[in-house]
Order: sequence, then C-alpha cells, then structure tokens
Amino acid sequence: MNLVDRLSAVPFGPRGLYEALCERVYLPVVDWRKHTGFADASREAKYNQSLPRADIEAMALRKLQKLAAHAEASVPYYTDAFRAARVSAKDIESLDDIRKLPLLEKTHVGDHDARMNSTTYTGRVLKAVTSGSTGTALRFRQGQEHEGWIDACWDRGVTWWNVGRGDRRVVLWGRPVAGGFKAQAQIWFKHRLRNGLAFNTFEELTDEYFAGVAHKLMTFKPRLIFGYGSSLGALAEYMARAGLTLEGKARPTVIVYTGDHIFEAERVTGERVFGAPVISLYGSSEAGSVGYTCPSGTMHVSEDHIHVEFLMDDGTPAAPGEQAEMVMTTLNNFAMPMIRYRVGDLGSYTEKVCPCGVTLKAMSLEVGKVADRITTSSKKLVSPYSLDYINKHLVRIGVRGIRHFLVEQTGLDDFVLHVVRGDPFDPRCISIFEEKMKDYLGDSIRTTVRFTDAIPVSKSGKRRWFLDSTKNAD
Repeated sequence: MNLVDRLSAVPFGPRGLYEALCERVYLPVVDWRKHTGFADASREAKYNQSLPRADIEAMALRKLQKLAAHAEASVPYYTDAFRAARVSAKDIESLDDIRKLPLLEKTHVGDHDARMNSTTYTGRVLKAVTSGSTGTALRFRQGQEHEGWIDACWDRGVTWWNVGRGDRRVVLWGRPVAGGFKAQAQIWFKHRLRNGLAFNTFEELTDEYFAGVAHKLMTFKPRLIFGYGSSLGALAEYMARAGLTLEGKARPTVIVYTGDHIFEAERVTGERVFGAPVISLYGSSEAGSVGYTCPSGTMHVSEDHIHVEFLMDDGTPAAPGEQAEMVMTTLNNFAMPMIRYRVGDLGSYTEKVCPCGVTLKAMSLEVGKVADRITTSSKKLVSPYSLDYINKHLVRIGVRGIRHFLVEQTGLDDFVLHVVRGDPFDPRCISIFEEKMKDYLGDSIRTTVRFTDAIPVSKSGKRRWFLDSTKNAD
C-alpha cells in the first residue's frame, strides 16, 4: 500500500485523510498557482443554481454584454465580423438580441486562427486542440477564468451526488498519440495526486483489460467512475459476464459518462454491476462544461458559463421539446471568445421545473456522439477515439493538410480514409495518419485514401469521423 492509500485509509470525518488533504490543501494550491479563480467561481456557481429564473437570465445577460464588448474591442475577427454585420455589442439589450450577432463556424476558427485571440488579454492562456469528434480538429485557447469555471461547473455537478473534489475516482479515457513512458508516468502521477486512477481506453478492450479495471474498482473503492460511454458500457457488460458486482464500500456514488453514447441495455447493466446510477455529462472541448445531470434525472445547462441557443434549420429559435441545433457562447473565456459557435450537436430544452430545486435550464441531447469499437484480424474492440487523437497529434506537430476526415471500415482489415484537403496541404499528414492507424489497429490493416470535397453527414445530422460500413450504420 502506497502513501496515498495509507492516508486515505485514515478516518477523517466521513472520508479518508488524503481526501481531506487533496480537497483542502493540494487542489487549492494548484488553483492558486494557475490563478483560475476557481474558489470564487465555485461559490458563485453554487449560489446561482437555485436563483429565480429572472435573476439567472439577468446574470447571463450581464456576462454576455461584457464578453461581446470585449470581443468587439480587442479581437480582430469579431471587430471585422460585427462591422460586416452592421451590429455592435451595444445592441445587445436582452438575451434574445444575441441573434443579431453573426454565427461562428468551425471553418472560421480554423481559417482565422490568431485573429480569434484577444489582443488585450493578459492572463494565463491554456492552448489545446478540439476533440475532433466531428472530423475537424481546431486549435483553441482558454483564459484562466474560463478554466476556473469549467472546474466550478464540474464541482457543482458532482456535488449534487455528494462527491467532493478530493474523493477517489477512476477515469477511463484516452491518451495522446505521442505519449511515451515519461508522458504516461506524468499522467498517472497527476491523477494519483488528485486521488484518482486513470485507464487508457485506446488499448485493446479485451476481457483481460477489463479484469484489471474491475479489480482496481474493488480494491481502490472510488466514489466516482468517469469515462467514455462506450468504454463504461463495455466494462459493465464484461463484469456481468464474469459475475462481478461492486458491493459494500466498493460501490461508487455515481457513474458519469460523456464523449459518446452508452446504449440503454449497457446503462441498465452498469447500474446493476456498479451498484450506482449511470448518468451523462455534456460538454465540448471548445466550450467546456455545458450540462450536468441531477439526481432527478434532469440535465441542467451551466447558464453562468455557457449560453446555449437551440436553433431550427432556418435560424429561428426552437420551441420547448423541438430537436434543434445547439449554438454555444462561452461567457467566461476572454482570451479567445467563442460567440454563437456552431458546435455540431443537436438537442432540445424544456421549461419544466425540476423537482431537485436547481433552477438552471433543463436540456436533453437528442443525438449523442455514437462511437462503435473497432475490431480487426489482429486487434479487438479498439476505441475509435484513437482516430480522434491521431488528428489532434497532426495539429500539435504542425503537419497541416487534413481539414476533415472520415475513416470507413469496409471489411475486417479494410479501411477507407476519406480526406477533405486543407490549405496548405502537407502530404506527410496522410502517411502519418496511416502509420498511426496501424499502431492502433494492427499491421494487418489496408488503407485506401480517397480525397473528397466534403464529408457527408449521417441521418443524425452529425459529420462522423468513423463509420463501420459492415454494419447498418446511419
């Protein structure tokens, strides 16, 4: 037993000593060093969650007005975009007035890049790349306040389930393509200091892999399990086949999935073998924390962090319950404001009052990010999120050329890489993509590259980045 486990085993109120040290000492020190303002944001977030609707909307309007004025004055892209649309931040007198501002496409972000940055922002900036779940990887930047609010919304959401920041958690997530032993060790150490364990879901998701995860769940005893819906669903099915359930102190408080879909049968199995509710979280790399599910089963929008519009095809507002495109505005990112950003997801909202007491707007995802696991003759059940990370890897190493992509599996070892070429186009992007595909899917695979002018969308309205044509995909 290592030092962290020993400290966690020491009783300290309702939880272990290390939980208390992590939540009250280690994480506050991290917050202080990063200057995210998490403590203030968290207090404000928890105060906002039960305000009258009129007060929530007034708060969101003040934030929107401040952000729009900042963007117009200091972000070259918005200075020009507002002028071209003959609109000003001063024209925003209500939340409905946001529709006077132009929409922001993914292509706008990619094409304008540095012109999306504020010229006056002086805080710490986190640089990252989108998850690429729609086949488009983009560089984006988050200011320290935005980062603090992402953490604050997460903290508010898990607090609804009586989970604290320092509580034990197990994470099933992917790892960067370029991660060697040093990088993997750093990831492990970071999670361990935060009282967590992380499992790489880009490995083959075999019974042996899941047996190791299940063993850790029984010995580590996390209060929270978090990960991709497809990975958690596969873990639940393995545990059911193996006759394993989490009992007593090994039972977590809640299971949170995001990133892709978990089928209803998997969710029901998960609640049985994990002994805890399986709920969803909705977010995006660009926008951050968008929606969290409460114990009453309602997904609440983080209205103090993200303003979400639900728009029909003609750009008009959707009525409650109507499936519509979700358009996001980040209210706390002053380093790179994203105003009316078309994130590419569909959803709906309701005006019903939730019995949990949280007054934040309720929403639902009509279409999630569905990802099927990939099997070849030499690899089994590999997460297609590995393709996403290859795309991110290309962006990080500066090899440009793939504007959009779709990997189509046409046979057990046969794949077609559909590519919309970017400008500039570096031919190395194709060879690197194919090489990394073999790293994940095995040397047995054969890849045909087809260049196209556009990637077709599925019936769900999503531009997918993996399609298994051997199945009845939409």
